[in-house]
Amino acid sequence: MTLYGTKTGASLKIRWALVLLYCAYLFFLSSMPGSDTPPPFPHFDKIIHFGLYAVLGALMLNALLLQAPGMGAGSRIAIAALICALYGVTDEIHQHFVPTRKMDVLDMLANALGSAFGAFAAQRFARRKAK
Repeated sequence: MTLYGTKTGASLKIRWALVLLYCAYLFFLSSMPGSDTPPPFPHFDKIIHFGLYAVLGALMLNALLLQAPGMGAGSRIAIAALICALYGVTDEIHQHFVPTRKMDVLDMLANALGSAFGAFAAQRFARRKAK
């Protein structure tokens, strides 16, 4: 029986669906025009980027846990973080074309750091849960 015909296969599909839905949510957020409301403090948006992409990194790692169970933890974290960081770059490029939004290299950095943190945290959680 193939992986996709098993309970694990259904769970894998759900995990990837969550990744794709969350990416669509991020795309939707970045498609909205910027606000004129000043942030509570400088670089507040970097914290938001970090948090949003930490969730994406955790979701990606969670999908990779079932997709590639034999992969080492470090490789899985690196791949999840890299894929999410690259998505963050494309998201920032997309914002360049949205009225009142702009592409920001520091947002890209916050996206990448959040992705890595989320993937690392999810791997730690999965390892603790397995014990």
